[in-house]
Amino acid sequence: ELAAIVIESMAQLNQAPSELMVTYGAHAATDITGYGLLGHAYEMAAASQVSIRIFSKTLPLLPQALELAAKKMIPGGANDNREFLVGHVKVTASIDPNLEVVLYDPQTSGGLFIAMSPQRADEFQQELKRHHLPDQPVGQVERPGEVELIVE
Repeated sequence: ELAAIVIESMAQLNQAPSELMVTYGAHAATDITGYGLLGHAYEMAAASQVSIRIFSKTLPLLPQALELAAKKMIPGGANDNREFLVGHVKVTASIDPNLEVVLYDPQTSGGLFIAMSPQRADEFQQELKRHHLPDQPVGQVERPGEVELIVE
């Protein structure tokens, strides 16, 4: 059952959200692939000279992702991603260590990480909802800080 859910998720194309993000004036976007969520978020933050605060409570996770991380079912690429980002990520103490592992997990077919002005974000969120796509904001752009990424 889990395999079917994961395969369905990976088979979803990013066509609809990518077209919608253009319509609503996205500033930047990337697909989440081999560098994991944090790796791709870092690339966007560093290139834009900003910090990005990631809201762990609104991240869309596949079922059992945390349980599998707890069982140490972690691809080696996750450790490579973590090592690459040393000094660029601050994770608050309240974050589940298993979630932290998942944030570094290299994906083969993830969703999109999109930066958009707050003025258009609500409209964009409603349009995503109408298309039955993940619609929760997962972070916010901030002035540059001591690190590029803050996970809370």
